[in-house]
Amino acid sequence: MPEDQAVNGDRWNGQFTKLLESIGWTSLGDANMDLTNEVDEQHGVDRLFTFVNSFIDGREEAVIFEAKNYLTTSYNSGHIDTWIKTLDKKISNLKNSERLYEMFPSLQSMPFRTGVIAIWFSDLDNYPSFRQKFIDSLAKVKLNRQQGDSNHIYVLDNSGVLRLASLFMAIDEINRHKDTKDPFQFYFPAAGKRQAVNHSAVLALNYFPAKFILGQYTDVNHVEHRVVFYLGRLDIASFERLQNALSNIGFLDTQKPLTIFTYQRDDNFYRKIKPELENIFAGLTIDAQEMEYITQLPRFMRKD
Repeated sequence: MPEDQAVNGDRWNGQFTKLLESIGWTSLGDANMDLTNEVDEQHGVDRLFTFVNSFIDGREEAVIFEAKNYLTTSYNSGHIDTWIKTLDKKISNLKNSERLYEMFPSLQSMPFRTGVIAIWFSDLDNYPSFRQKFIDSLAKVKLNRQQGDSNHIYVLDNSGVLRLASLFMAIDEINRHKDTKDPFQFYFPAAGKRQAVNHSAVLALNYFPAKFILGQYTDVNHVEHRVVFYLGRLDIASFERLQNALSNIGFLDTQKPLTIFTYQRDDNFYRKIKPELENIFAGLTIDAQEMEYITQLPRFMRKD
C-alpha cells in the first residue's frame, strides 16, 4: 500500500541517517524537506548532509540523500534509471538557488554536486538471488552529460549499507577497547596537489565503494597502530596486491603494528591464507581480525 511504502521509506530515512551520523556526517534541516531551486520550483529532498572530505584538503561538501525502501519483487530496471536521473537533475537545479543558500548559509562555501541513493530491499530472503539483477540494471544507466556538468551520484543497496554498518561496529570496538588511548581516525594518503597525509574521524564519501579503508589509533603505551579494513577477496594474490598498494602510498611502517580486518568469509582463510600474511607483509607486526558479516540492519541503526 502507498501508506506503508511512505512509512517504511521514512523509517529507512531515519535508519540510514543514524549510520551516516555515526561515521561523522552532519545533517542539515529536517527529513523530507521541500527546497526551492533557482526558478522557484520545489524539490522534495529526503535529507541534506555535509561531510569533511579529507581526500581534498579537509573541505566540507554538501550531499543530497535519497532513501528508497523496496521489495525485490516490486523492483524493475526502470526504477534505478529514474532515481539517478531525477537526483542528478535535482542537484543541478538546486546548486545555484539563492533561496537554498538563504536557508542554509554554510552551503555557499561548499561544493554542491553530490547525491547518495541508499536502497534497502526489505525482503531479505530474496535479496541474495536478486542482487545480480540490480547490479545489471545499475550498469545500464546512462546520463546525458552537458559540458561542465560534474554531479556525482553514489548508489548503495543492502550490501553497501551493511558494509558501512560493519565498519562502524569495528571502529566502535577499537575505540571502546581498554588498550586504546587515542581513538581511531581514518587515514587519507597524499594524492595529487595535496602532499601531506590527512587524518579525520569523518569517513569521506570516496571511501564508500573502496576495496580497502585505512585508519590508525594509538594504544595506552603510545604505540601507533595502522588499520586496514579489507573488503575484497580472500586469496593470496589479492593480499599481495593489497601489500603492493599500501607500500606504494607509504602506509606500511615497521614501527607501527598492522591489523587487517577482513569482511568476506572463507572457511579456508584462517587455515591457508592467514599464515601467509606474515610472509606477504614481511618485516611488520601483523594481525588479522574479522569484521562482522551482517545480513540485516544492526541494532544501533534500528533503535529509536
